[in-house]
Amino acid sequence: MRFSATMLQQFFLHLSNPARLTEAQLRESIERRFIPTPKVLRGQAYGRILEQPDAYRVAGGYRVTFTEQLAADVRVWAFEADAVDPAIATIDYRPPALFEAKATKQYGAHTVASKCDHIVPGRIVEFKTKGSTISLEPYASSYQWRLMVDLFAVPVLTYRIFRLTERRALRDIQELTLTPYRRLHEDCAELVEHFAWWVAQRGLEAWFPERRPALAGPAFEDAPVRETQRPTVRPLVDGEVRTPGTLRRWLCGAEWADHARALDGGRCSAKRYRDQRAHLAALAAAVVDDAFVAAQTREDLEAILSLLEAPYLAWRPVKGQRAGTPYEVVVVAVRNALARLSQTSETRRVASPRLPMRLAPLVARPLAALPASTFTLQRPPAAQPTRQPSLF
Repeated sequence: MRFSATMLQQFFLHLSNPARLTEAQLRESIERRFIPTPKVLRGQAYGRILEQPDAYRVAGGYRVTFTEQLAADVRVWAFEADAVDPAIATIDYRPPALFEAKATKQYGAHTVASKCDHIVPGRIVEFKTKGSTISLEPYASSYQWRLMVDLFAVPVLTYRIFRLTERRALRDIQELTLTPYRRLHEDCAELVEHFAWWVAQRGLEAWFPERRPALAGPAFEDAPVRETQRPTVRPLVDGEVRTPGTLRRWLCGAEWADHARALDGGRCSAKRYRDQRAHLAALAAAVVDDAFVAAQTREDLEAILSLLEAPYLAWRPVKGQRAGTPYEVVVVAVRNALARLSQTSETRRVASPRLPMRLAPLVARPLAALPASTFTLQRPPAAQPTRQPSLF
């Protein structure tokens, strides 16, 4: 899948502060249903002016007209010259400076793309417009600058914040400079993997397609498959189950758990989550058959239950969304089977108590013939005085 740095930042904002950005608002942004607010349009108009001042200069100031389908009262934005000229004076327009530069980077099986407002050798400058009140802490704690520094491989990123009043007058200009740290790339990779899992759990993979270059000719003529290279599929043996869409085969619950652990250790990708869902659905279809459940030993059932109850979020749905899922079908069937096994073993233990062992009668036999012992009583010697005579 292909993600944008802006979308990853919104996902991080949802995780850190769900009250500020709810899941419904995040899904609206993913599904392109987000309606820009006047503040967002004001920032976009101000950024267009900073990028190309001559293109939007009019008598006495600057004017931006949006051609998109917007409300009539926010389509045209005008700024006085005093609100823009000081900001233009802080920007370096000399080559090789670039505006709206793009960069991409691979994080595992996923691609992240980003676009910066302004870049010069060794530095990225992001333009922000704010109202009268401002806090720099959200910029420092965000993942936008982390991803951009990692994608563009620059040592410095500067937020240049232009504070505008309600009448669009420039109040002041503030800057926040940030530099990368040692674990920046690892933190970005973890956020990408977390977002990929979140997207797969909610079935939103179609909104993040991976862009592939178009082929010059017909696809079927570029790499023909010979008959000798076609894979041969081994037929299933009696009682063997195959996970649809994969080559994974299993006869019992322990083998199913081994394949599930192998899927857990795979690289995060849309195919991995698809195979995990198919693997769990295949087990749910198998446990419906009473013959399959009856053939499982206690070790097989405990192997399934231990894996599904482990903190693997890919196997266990979130609370409130488990009813009727393959996860619930499997867990209920396995727990019932374990309860029946425990009841059967308890009944056998009570009905067939352990019988006492029969012992052969013991007979005392002499080990050896000993001569008769003869004892002679003797008088003890006379008692010696215990008091030492005085020497003086």
